[in-house]
Amino acid sequence: MKGYKKVFLVAACVTLGVIGMVVLAGITAYNTFVYDDGNKIQVSQKVVSQETIETTQEGEHVPEETKEKINKTVAILGTDITGGLTDVIFVANFDSETKEVNVVAIPRDTKVDWSEEQIAILPRQHQWIRTGKINEMTSWGGIENIRPLTITTIEHLLGTKVDEYVVVSLNAFREIVDAIGGVEVEVKQRMKKDDYSQNLHIDLYPGVQLLDGDKAEQFVRFRSYKNGDLGRIEAQQQFLTAFTKKLLSPETIIKLPQLVTIAFTSVKTDVSLTEIPSYFPYIKDFKMDNLHFFVLPGEAHYEDNISYFFPDVEGVLELVDGIFF
Repeated sequence: MKGYKKVFLVAACVTLGVIGMVVLAGITAYNTFVYDDGNKIQVSQKVVSQETIETTQEGEHVPEETKEKINKTVAILGTDITGGLTDVIFVANFDSETKEVNVVAIPRDTKVDWSEEQIAILPRQHQWIRTGKINEMTSWGGIENIRPLTITTIEHLLGTKVDEYVVVSLNAFREIVDAIGGVEVEVKQRMKKDDYSQNLHIDLYPGVQLLDGDKAEQFVRFRSYKNGDLGRIEAQQQFLTAFTKKLLSPETIIKLPQLVTIAFTSVKTDVSLTEIPSYFPYIKDFKMDNLHFFVLPGEAHYEDNISYFFPDVEGVLELVDGIFF
């Protein structure tokens, strides 16, 4: 039992890191995440003790032949402030043989055609819908139908199975950053922005500094760079590197009870907790160089006075073949 707890603790920490990385990417793509408060996952702190934390830090060698081979694809979604629109959509794949994590961003304006089965799910007053944007699907049919609506559409779009999904809260991101004692980054320019409609107030000065949850949110939500989105992406990668290193550092292990609780009470997911230990043997092998981000190939333009993103079918096939197969 002691060994199993050890496996669970370290695996939970890495799972938390993956969730945190995806949350960070999502925040830079959209300003606000919410989650279904009525569908939280409860995890007891009783599974974590000081004894298991100490044994986790010691580590152990796991023979290659005992490792369970994993190739898992998970959709990570962030909803808008209403909780209906899935304005952030990422699909992450982990392949234990290559030890790589590949994350594909799907633009929220991606045009989709509704199937007859999906239309039948909708309330009668909405069954006139035939086409729309992928982020709108749960606003018409309800977040509780995310699997047959948005997830099924993602599977058809990519031509691959999505094993599980996760809907993440921005509140969890701030709490996690605070729980690990903040993240040290270099703010490379003056960041000042007040958006009262979003209740967003950014006020950061240049220099190396320790960012708490609130300031970390300001850092990753800032958009006013001379080189536009390139500057925002560079800042995202900068914070992501520092955040991940801090999250997976030995000093963070002692804070696992708090971190595990935050992570699993602030997400809506169909991931089974019993799957987490299977990732443990690959933790020591994971390197930041093995984390890759992609954007669905295609282009945006207007159709019938509506702005859509149209995937490049050949480009998508090439991307998916390289990542998932």
